Amino acid sequence: PQGFSANRRIGKKWELPSEGSRAFFSNLICFGVKRSDEMRTAAKGKKASVKALGCRLNQYEALAMEGKLKAAGYEIVSFGEDADLGVINSCTVTNEADAKSRNAIRRFIRKNSRAVTVVVGCYSQMAANRIAMIDGVDYVIGNHDKLNFLDYLTDEKPASPVVVRERISREDFSIGFVGDPDFEQRANLKIQDGCDFMCSFCVIPFARGRARSRDWEDLFGEVRQMIGQGVREFILTGVNLGTYESKGNDFLALIDGLAEMPGVERLRISSIEPTTIPNELFGMMADPDHSLMPYLHIPMQACCDRTLAGMKRKYGMEEMVAFFDRAAK
Repeated sequence: PQGFSANRRIGKKWELPSEGSRAFFSNLICFGVKRSDEMRTAAKGKKASVKALGCRLNQYEALAMEGKLKAAGYEIVSFGEDADLGVINSCTVTNEADAKSRNAIRRFIRKNSRAVTVVVGCYSQMAANRIAMIDGVDYVIGNHDKLNFLDYLTDEKPASPVVVRERISREDFSIGFVGDPDFEQRANLKIQDGCDFMCSFCVIPFARGRARSRDWEDLFGEVRQMIGQGVREFILTGVNLGTYESKGNDFLALIDGLAEMPGVERLRISSIEPTTIPNELFGMMADPDHSLMPYLHIPMQACCDRTLAGMKRKYGMEEMVAFFDRAAK
């Protein structure tokens, strides 16, 4: 309605809508309650499509969602085709990402006006009310429960949008069985989520929560599943990879453990913070018999000490020059 104001972030606080808008909003939205397996929506003969926006991590999660949809009985179709269910894994890292997420939501609804529309992910975590105000949205699910979105669906479209936005846990997480996704020889592998660094420009600690690692056994269980489906190269994916730690195993132990698995031919590291890279990693990359590829993507952000300090980055130019010298050797 005219005059509605979504929550706006001011520093680390939130500005709520006006009283009148909030009253309207409270009548519009009910909060999701997790349902048992018996209450899951009947999916036989139905089609579903999944759209991922933004980072490599979102791409991995979208593939996991497709696997769970397949296991539930849905036929997966390309985004833009006719579907009974649409899942949009949203992004909020920039204003442009917000706009692209809203565009994808509206595009699906225009194409499939009678379908169930589920919006999950970072934008859902940060702007649930604004998404719920989009005509045609049925479920808005934050990052804590997005991979369990099927637990909230009912047989019929809800009368008003259902919002599920729980506090994100800091405990190790498991993803579990993801059905039967169509992997290629190279696949992303989620090992970590969230970040504790709190850079001044970054919304990720609020959208994805604080740093936490994937359970060791759960992670290796998925790797074995992928190997059985023909995957030979794994791209380690997360928000702050170098902070991985599960059951006494750190990032180096994880790489060595993966490298020792039969069937793992190549390992790659996606974007990683330079202050979390141990020197031992360079030795692994230099070893021709090790499966870790000699490649790093470093989010340096700026080449100015003053700018880096304002960003609250954990390094200056002197540290970065020293880091690149070590890497070159």
